[in-house]
Amino acid sequence: MKTIKLEMDFVEILCDFFITEGCSIFLEVPSMGQSVDLVGIKSNFIYVVEVKISDWRRAIKQCKAHEIVADYICVALYRDKLSKNLEVEIDKLGYGLVLIDKEKGNCFWRKLPVKNNKIWQPQRKQFEKKIFEKKLNGGFYAN
Repeated sequence: MKTIKLEMDFVEILCDFFITEGCSIFLEVPSMGQSVDLVGIKSNFIYVVEVKISDWRRAIKQCKAHEIVADYICVALYRDKLSKNLEVEIDKLGYGLVLIDKEKGNCFWRKLPVKNNKIWQPQRKQFEKKIFEKKLNGGFYAN
């Protein structure tokens, strides 16, 4: 298995995971002054994923900002043990949680995301334009 030292190492493995889930993948998509680590498109649904090697609280904070643009919101973590606080927060917010099996080097769903109903259509359209620009500029992985 490839050694994971940086978020980008983890992102590469996540791309493969979300492609096997049927998504087209876009990386570092701008959104309201931030950048979403990974965006997956599947059946016209938008999945946003914030990736962290550590500091899950920061991932949650970033995800909250994406609630107005994404159908499904996910946190991806590289860790063996999860704090009870993280699991409670993920459940409360309806976010998905993807973990990596450090021994096998593959990702798996720890918690599937719940469909988000907080989308604000004007901002969603802006986000879709940013995704389309990424596609035009070759910044995506097709499924």
